[in-house]
Amino acid sequence: MSALIDHTKIKQNAYTLEEASKLTKIGSFTLNMYLKSFSSHISILKNNKDSQILNSSIPILQKIRDLYRSGKSTEEIRSSLSPLINNKATKNNNVVNQKTHIIQTLIAQKNEICDIRKNQKKFENNTHKRFDQKAEYFQVKLEEVSNKSQVSYKNCIQQLNSFQKSIDNNSYFKKQLSLFEQKLQESIQEQTKKNTDIILDKVKTVWEKQQKSNQHEMKKIGSRIENWESLIRPIIDHQIILKQEMSSLKKQIDKHQHDGIFAKIYKYFKK
Repeated sequence: MSALIDHTKIKQNAYTLEEASKLTKIGSFTLNMYLKSFSSHISILKNNKDSQILNSSIPILQKIRDLYRSGKSTEEIRSSLSPLINNKATKNNNVVNQKTHIIQTLIAQKNEICDIRKNQKKFENNTHKRFDQKAEYFQVKLEEVSNKSQVSYKNCIQQLNSFQKSIDNNSYFKKQLSLFEQKLQESIQEQTKKNTDIILDKVKTVWEKQQKSNQHEMKKIGSRIENWESLIRPIIDHQIILKQEMSSLKKQIDKHQHDGIFAKIYKYFKK
C-alpha cells in the first residue's frame, strides 16, 4: 500500500520529497543528491518547514535518472539538461511575450475605440449644431421672403385697385383705350391681309414655276415624239411597200398555178 500515490497530489503544483520519490520511483537519498547536484536545473519551492519540488521539475528528475542509468557523468548530464532549461525558458518568455503583446493590442484597441467614440460624439455634436444653424438660417430667410411677398402682394392689390378706379373715373382714358383697341384690331387685320397676300404671291410664284417646268417637260416630250415618228415613218412606209409587193407576188403565183393546171388538162385530152 506504501507504493500507492495520492492522485490528488498530482493535480497540485508542488510535491514534498517523499511524494516526489513515490511519483518518480527514485529513492529519497538519491533524490536529495539530484537536488544538490542539479539545483540550477530543478525548481524548488522553499517553505518554513521543508522544501517542495515543483510539478514542472518531475520530468527533469526522471531524465536525470535515465541519463545516470545510461552511464552519463554529472557534467554530461548538466550539458544535456541545459538545452531543456533554455527551451523551457524560451517557451516561457514566448508565452509571456505573447501575453504581453495580446494585452498591449487589447489596450491599443480599447484606446482606439475610445478615440473613435469621442470623435463620433464630436462629429455628431458638430453635425447637430450645423443642422440647427442651417435650420435657423432658412427659417429666418423664409420669414423674410414671406414678409416681402405679403408686402408686394398688398402693394400690387392697391395699385390694381387704384388703376381700376382711375379707369372707371376717367372717361377720356376709356375713349383712348377704345381707340387703341380699334387701331390694334385694324392693325391686326391689315397685317393679316398682308401676310395672306404674301402667302398668295408665294403660292402663285411656285405655281408659275411649276407650270413653266411642266411646259418645258411637255416640249421635251413633244420633241421626243417627233423624233420617234421620224424614225418610225420610214419603217411603216417600207412595210406598206412590202405588203403591196407580197400581194402582187401572190397574184402572179396564183395565175401561174392556174395556167399550169389547164395546160396539163389539154395535154391529157389531146392524147
